[in-house]
Amino acid sequence: MLKSLSTFDASFFGMLPEQVNKTDPQLRILLEVAYEAIVDAGKTLYTLIIHVV
Repeated sequence: MLKSLSTFDASFFGMLPEQVNKTDPQLRILLEVAYEAIVDAGKTLYTLIIHVV
């Protein structure tokens, strides 16, 4: 889980630094936790995209 908001990897989530500064900190935590849940479920973002398309 996100230990500090300053360690948020904006580029990983396709966000610009300006966007991160304006984004609610809870949204940043939600993104991190959602990604961890996907990984913990044994899924990859690639497999999720294939099933959506």
